Amino acid sequence: MEALFETQRKKVLKMYAAAKQPFEATTIPYKSTVCVQATDSGLDSAGNGFLLIAPQTLEFFSYGINQPVPGDPSLRLANESDTNMAAARKTNGNEDYIIEGISLTARDLRIAYSALQSAAIGGSSAAVVAAAAGKAPIFDPSSILMPAQVQSPFNLEDAFPEAIVPHCSLTFTFDRRKIFKIGTLDQIPEGGRKSYLRAGGEPSTSDRYKIPEGYLWRRDGQPDCEFSATMQIQETIVFPYTKVIPGFTITAAATPVNVLLNLSMRVHGLSVRLPSQN
Repeated sequence: MEALFETQRKKVLKMYAAAKQPFEATTIPYKSTVCVQATDSGLDSAGNGFLLIAPQTLEFFSYGINQPVPGDPSLRLANESDTNMAAARKTNGNEDYIIEGISLTARDLRIAYSALQSAAIGGSSAAVVAAAAGKAPIFDPSSILMPAQVQSPFNLEDAFPEAIVPHCSLTFTFDRRKIFKIGTLDQIPEGGRKSYLRAGGEPSTSDRYKIPEGYLWRRDGQPDCEFSATMQIQETIVFPYTKVIPGFTITAAATPVNVLLNLSMRVHGLSVRLPSQN
């Protein structure tokens, strides 16, 4: 008697075995990064301000390498650390991928001051000017440029992303029509290396949201061959912060234009494909 229910992994392996052709299988995850934008409210009281994280919708896996990263105001083009996808919404190399887990990490923070302020901060260093303009990542545990509430280890947690993820819904979409509501981002753990202070869960490659039944992301040309994961911030989040005095030629508390949070999502599982002929 044939089983009434089978996981997607079993279905796919049976399908390939029935074709009586050799096939290859790997467990390399797919990765994609989006950029959450927080803007300054314009309110100022004794050096304190408010960052506003407005409702926004961002799609993971909706772009490939050298295409703009969703949400980044500088229209930054994705590199190999942002994604490992060659084309938007498609698997690589015409493979079938069974999604059996999800992980999420706060990859980096960026802060953008005005053009005049970033030039004054960076001086003759183009790299520092880019970092002060929100065009490069910055790691600032002493809060020289980044507000202490955003990145200082004295928070004893990665406070900025932790304030955001409980308010983000997560939806899987196949072929832009078949929709699966997964839940909220706070149920998606870290899935990789990070200090415990900054990890969203246990910093281990085994710590992930498990989907044992699986979702099947098919190879190009088949039904369910287009996949994306949509995060949607459901309401405005207010994040009070203390302004910093960057020093150099800036001697007053500076107001950033925005703070950017890059979130990276991985889907884990099994990829199956016909072997290369090269």
